[in-house]
Amino acid sequence: MVRNNNDNSLNKFSHSIGQNWFHLVFLPKKRCPVFQYEKTKLLAEEAIEKVCKNHNIQIFEKEVMEDHVHLFIDCPPSYSIRQLIRILKGGTSFYIRKEYPALKKYTHLWSSVS
Repeated sequence: MVRNNNDNSLNKFSHSIGQNWFHLVFLPKKRCPVFQYEKTKLLAEEAIEKVCKNHNIQIFEKEVMEDHVHLFIDCPPSYSIRQLIRILKGGTSFYIRKEYPALKKYTHLWSSVS
């Protein structure tokens, strides 16, 4: 659900108007190059899209590099930045590990500093 148009209009909600755009960078634990393989890279992209769709988060841009992930997103104002990161990290980690069990040997997929 990548949003390709460059619509700069404000989002209208029941009690507010605004934009919540964030640029996020997620690092795998110990900056391990988890996404260097095509299978894990595609799995990460799929996980990000699925989690964002489930939580009404719009993706403007996403790029999965071999040792980090860049996201430029728009989220509803009901989420704090802490909730947003918890949703994205937790949801993608769960999805990726479920689909690719070899990554379950690591205690954490994402680093806590990202």
